[in-house]
Amino acid sequence: MKIKEGYILDEIGDQKVAISLKCGENDFSEMIKLNEIGAFLWEKLSEDIEEEKLVEAVTEAYDIDSATARKDIRSFTETLEKNGILER
Repeated sequence: MKIKEGYILDEIGDQKVAISLKCGENDFSEMIKLNEIGAFLWEKLSEDIEEEKLVEAVTEAYDIDSATARKDIRSFTETLEKNGILER
């Protein structure tokens, strides 16, 4: 799975955000605020990656067990997919 073309990860102040390159100038309607782990996952999803590799990366980087990581990753990726941001 991978983030579709046309989105970038940026930082506004200390907040990580994903922005659609399709939106017009000064139009932030397609801006997604991401927490630390969301931004981490977004960066990993910028390259084609399998769910198991995401689970491994999250459990190595954060103090979280694999079952919780898998559940959270699925929730995040399902939300991205429903909004047309992720391709499988």
